[in-house]
Amino acid sequence: MTTLVSRSERVSLVRFAQQQAKGRRALDALVAKLRRRVTDTAGRSPEVLGMLGGRRHRVLGAELHVEEPGKNLLHAIRHAEVSTYDYDRDVLVSTIVDLASGDVVRAVEHRGVQPPPTREEVDEAAALATAEQAALARRWRARQVIATAIPAREASIEGHACYGHRAITLYFWTRGPRGSRVGGPVLVDLSRQRVVPPEPEGAPGTAGMDAGKA
Repeated sequence: MTTLVSRSERVSLVRFAQQQAKGRRALDALVAKLRRRVTDTAGRSPEVLGMLGGRRHRVLGAELHVEEPGKNLLHAIRHAEVSTYDYDRDVLVSTIVDLASGDVVRAVEHRGVQPPPTREEVDEAAALATAEQAALARRWRARQVIATAIPAREASIEGHACYGHRAITLYFWTRGPRGSRVGGPVLVDLSRQRVVPPEPEGAPGTAGMDAGKA
């Protein structure tokens, strides 16, 4: 049995959490360390490897589950969940890991679930979006502008080219407290690694978009 969280780390988690703002930086650093450890464990699991089958995928994140501890705060964190997106099959793989034993409890596939884009996904989408926009591409590479993104509503519209895919809507902004928008919205389909042109008026999903402008 290989525990993923030692007793001393559990004690530190409780202590940092009780210190609130004062212990925030140390708590964040320890949680990030545990997330990396859990992610590595899930990634080496034969069950998860079999589900992903060598296809293009990315880990979207890992979260520690805080449960009702009763009188023992050290037992509040027992499991963690790692979310991995399979771009070729468009499924989200959720892997539950037992922190005490280091075992994968279960791995479940979800269709139609779109967590917020990760920083890596936003960077990939920005590279795709600026590929044919030389001026914006130069500013993006020089970090003169930043990119933000949200899950694309088109991914849930039947009949749309992005339906069921990992798609995001991308925006570019100048830096600073009064940043202004210099690009976007751009629809990027990460499942197919391409920029999707705007749908012609009257196409599936455009009616709702037009109504929103009224």
